[in-house]
Amino acid sequence: MNIFINAAAMTPIRSKGQNETLMLSQVFDDLIKQYNVDPNSLQAVILSNLFGATSLRQASIKPQAWLRHLGIGPVPFYSIESACAGGSVGLDLGCRILEPGGNIMILGVEYLSYLPIESKLMGISQGVPEDEREQLKIDYGRMSEGTLFMGFNEFWGQYLLENNLATTEQFAATAAKSRFHGSLNPLATHRETLSIDEILSSRKVSSVLTVPMCSSFTDGAAGIIISTERTASSVKIRNCKSYSGNGTMEYHERLKQCVDHTVADAGMELKDFKCLEIHDATSVEELYSLETLEIFEEGEAGAHTLAGDTTLGGKGPIINPSGGLVSRGHPIGATGLCQIYELYLQLTGKAEQRQIDNLNSALAINTGGIISMDAASVGITILEKA
Repeated sequence: MNIFINAAAMTPIRSKGQNETLMLSQVFDDLIKQYNVDPNSLQAVILSNLFGATSLRQASIKPQAWLRHLGIGPVPFYSIESACAGGSVGLDLGCRILEPGGNIMILGVEYLSYLPIESKLMGISQGVPEDEREQLKIDYGRMSEGTLFMGFNEFWGQYLLENNLATTEQFAATAAKSRFHGSLNPLATHRETLSIDEILSSRKVSSVLTVPMCSSFTDGAAGIIISTERTASSVKIRNCKSYSGNGTMEYHERLKQCVDHTVADAGMELKDFKCLEIHDATSVEELYSLETLEIFEEGEAGAHTLAGDTTLGGKGPIINPSGGLVSRGHPIGATGLCQIYELYLQLTGKAEQRQIDNLNSALAINTGGIISMDAASVGITILEKA
């Protein structure tokens, strides 16, 4: 059964946005306007969110509470929480349960700006098992003034530097590329460009990372409608899978395993993709992932990025044309769907200044949580022109 995305929407991603109800209403209205489906006829609605539960602000019945004013009929509502990968896990669930002739709306939202920083840090720490949390804070939390996950990225950055696989200039070039892409995205959090020197001279988060190299807490929402019906504005989901780690592999090894399996299952190779939206929690993570996935040879991702190959207009592959988590923003429960929104625009020719020419397929990679330095949740999606 073929599955298509027939509508995609996203709010502006901001450091201080509206509440969940208002942002979801905006996305819902945009989706219904694009794909004129009766809300009462939806097969299901799936909602991804993290902080409603971790803050205890809306720990239960989140979709029912936040969507109750929208006139959606008595259909099943599914609530997804999978750390930063909730959006892509929600998409996988939708693809698994979609029936012939059905339409499923998949939404993601995060509203963090009202929370004090201590609550944000506590909520993010829920992305590791409770019994591992204190030891991981001792081992990695001291490496960064940011979240525990920034400590992980500091560790990976030190590894790349100590093994001569990257330079701080290349980390900064990756962030500068993200800022350039973000400057072309009217919905991005960070729309101002920064030079490599400006990034290197910015406030340090750790010995390796400066603030512009890191994703930040943002508010935002995104959503799509999937269907078995093909329309003039459809994008085909060629493959969509989510995976769970169990602590038996290193994070990037798990990432490679999941990507390789999804791409092979689709009858494709990584070299087939000219455009990827990847999970760049930091610019360090972007380079590390590009080499782990063997998109570039070991020690070459930074040089290719510095040369402009991964920038719009470069030789490619183009990485994170949206600006990625670092510049578009990282509204945690919506991030996976923000990636899908960008690729939907690209494949329907609606990405405007960010448009990549002659694009036939694209890959999204979304991760969430850490278990014993293994990726806890991974979502991989392959989209192609319908």
